[in-house]
Amino acid sequence: MADSFNPIDTVLSGDVKSGNVLLPVLEKLKEFESDHTQLTEASSKIWIASRDGKEATDVETFDIILDYILSEDDQQSFDNTLSLVSILSSLLATPKFQKVTLTTHDGHGFESVLDVIERTYSLDVDAENESKDKSLVAYARAQLIEAVGEIATADTFLTVFPLDSRFMARVRKWLDIELGKEELTVAACLVYGNVGRSDIVCRSLVERGVHVPLLGVVKDTVERYQKNLAEFREMPKEQKEKEAAKSTTGAMAVGVLHAAVGVLKNLSIPGENKKAIADAGGFDMVQSMLAIDGVGAGQVYYSAVSLGRLLVVNTASNAEKFLSPATTGESVLSTMLTRYTTVEELPTKTEISRAIAAVLRIIYSGPSPSQELLDRLISHASVPLALWDMLIQDKYAVVRSEGCFALALLARSPSGAAAVASVLDEQIIRKEFNDGQPKDIDNLGVLLSECKRNDKGGELVENLLGEFMKKKKERSSESGVMKTIEGELEEMAK
Repeated sequence: MADSFNPIDTVLSGDVKSGNVLLPVLEKLKEFESDHTQLTEASSKIWIASRDGKEATDVETFDIILDYILSEDDQQSFDNTLSLVSILSSLLATPKFQKVTLTTHDGHGFESVLDVIERTYSLDVDAENESKDKSLVAYARAQLIEAVGEIATADTFLTVFPLDSRFMARVRKWLDIELGKEELTVAACLVYGNVGRSDIVCRSLVERGVHVPLLGVVKDTVERYQKNLAEFREMPKEQKEKEAAKSTTGAMAVGVLHAAVGVLKNLSIPGENKKAIADAGGFDMVQSMLAIDGVGAGQVYYSAVSLGRLLVVNTASNAEKFLSPATTGESVLSTMLTRYTTVEELPTKTEISRAIAAVLRIIYSGPSPSQELLDRLISHASVPLALWDMLIQDKYAVVRSEGCFALALLARSPSGAAAVASVLDEQIIRKEFNDGQPKDIDNLGVLLSECKRNDKGGELVENLLGEFMKKKKERSSESGVMKTIEGELEEMAK
């Protein structure tokens, strides 16, 4: 067997001269010999992995490969099957054969690819090389699953396989996690994620209840991960070292969660879907993901808070859930803010801050602010600091603008103005006056004027507001800007 799983090194590794089942494939390839390309058993390995070889390979050869892999012949060797799976994954990396899977035999080719993925779980590996062989199979399977995801992006995919088709029912069944076959769930998530790229399809998927098993994937994966982690921590040191060296449980869990939450995030974009996903336990899953720790947890945190933010945006009922005590005894926002203090990754912290900003937009979206929601929000002492961090980060200009606007909104009430005044930094604001975007400067001016109106911030606010007015006069083209900005805020509150 080859030392590494590379199509060039592993293709056609069987003894073709002895007349085994790889002969038809080789003979088919030899039809493409020319004066410049003499295909031998050795060069066939490189030929089919090359661009020209893939282009020369026809649908009949593709079918031969599929038929052999899926045959029930007990005599077929592990090496031969793995070699052909390698060829298959190499071909499916090309647009030509991705299209072939959908345009021939009414999509049967694509269904056969799924059959091959399932077939890889039953390959008989050599007992003497079990660990190595399983790694090779896992790599081959991963390549096929990647191809499945790419094929699902085709514009014609849902024409061949409508959402109510037998094929999509099979994909949905893969959302039922089977221990040891978690990659099938990842494949299903890739299909749903890539077909769910429009509001129309996402609404249809939620109407069909696809979000429910996806939330189940998150729940089951988190529970299993936490259980395995607890068992690992109870092991003696020597056993821990052995388990750590061979275990892939944590990485697999992170991969499954990333895939499942990726689809849920797509589904959470249309406004009509947000309440249904939250009612089905969306926020509970956000909290459960934020409770895990261990290697790779940072990726999970980002996925969790991103989903939470999307569920809140422009959805008042979800904002109320977001701020209310959940089954854990604390609100989703409380859980996020607790995690906010422990993570270092800026994207995760930013998503939490943006979720708070989304709540503020909802609070001030009606004819009068929702005082109950505002009180719940401000009861979290870390809220103004999280918003202020949006302003002081320098990686995302659009986030800084969003932070300026959110702080201006928060300052409109006496309690909010007090919260904002508690985090004001004179140096940061003066720097923004000098270097910031006009819109951000305007929002800071509104923030300061609201703090003054609510008698919060004292001399610091007075001085900064004076500086703002001075800068405003220097911007001759923006005369009357305070009236304009306050008018915009009033319009936003209607």
